[in-house]
Amino acid sequence: MTSTLGTRILELMRLRHLFLPLALVALLSTACSGEDAPDEITPLPDNVADAPEEVTVTLRMVDFGTELVTVGNTGQESGATGVLRICQNDTCFDPPIDNLDFGSVAVIDASELGLIDPAGGEVALFSETAGGTELVSYVAWGSGEHANMQLAIDQSVWDSDQTIQGAGVFLQARSPVPDKASDWLVN
Repeated sequence: MTSTLGTRILELMRLRHLFLPLALVALLSTACSGEDAPDEITPLPDNVADAPEEVTVTLRMVDFGTELVTVGNTGQESGATGVLRICQNDTCFDPPIDNLDFGSVAVIDASELGLIDPAGGEVALFSETAGGTELVSYVAWGSGEHANMQLAIDQSVWDSDQTIQGAGVFLQARSPVPDKASDWLVN
C-alpha cells in the first residue's frame, strides 16, 4: 500500500502530541547539564511559510517550575543577536548570548528576574544593536502587571492586550514568530 505525502503529514500531525513531551525532556535534560553553549535543534525546512529569512531571535519557552526562559533563532540565517536583554516588568538582565546559529536555542536561567509567577506576568526580549534597542519578542500571561505590553503592541510584537490564560508548568511557542496569545501552548 502506498501512502501519499499528504497522508504521511496528517499521520505525523496526529502524533505530534507524543513528540512535545519527548522534546521537553530532551531540552530540560540538556539545560540542566551545565553547558553554556546553545543547544542545536532541527533546522526548519526552506519551505516553512512563516520562517523569516534573517536572524530572528524570539522567545520560545517559559518554564515556571525551573525559571528557565528559552530563546531561539527561528530565522533562516545564523548570526549575531545583538546584546540581548530579558525583562519581567521593570526588572531586567543581559544574558551572555551574542550569536545564535540557524535553528538553535539558548536556555537562560531567569531567576535574576525574580519569581516567574504562573498566575500572571510577562517576559520581554530586547536586542541592542548599532541602531538602538528594540523589543523583539514578548509574551504575557494571566493577570497582574504587564509593564511592557503597550510597547509590545505599539511595536507590533504583540497583537493586543490579551494574555495567555490558564496556569500550567510552562508556556511553549507554537509559531516561529509568536505575536499573540494564541501562538502559545500552555502545558
